[in-house]
Amino acid sequence: MLAVGFLLFSWLNAMMWPIVESYVSAGLTPLGVSRAIGKFNIAWSVPVPLAMWASGPIIQHMAAGLFL
Repeated sequence: MLAVGFLLFSWLNAMMWPIVESYVSAGLTPLGVSRAIGKFNIAWSVPVPLAMWASGPIIQHMAAGLFL
């Protein structure tokens, strides 16, 4: 059941990009589309390394099972 759940989650996660790109680019010029997609990429990609960077001190100062 867990493997099926992960497969479904992976598929849904992969389908997010085309849906978001269509929503963001609707009705824009090609230049507007590239600017909007660029802003979207920065908006979702910046928090990932920040969260990775913050997890080290959090794990060090909190209980080991905090993220479990």
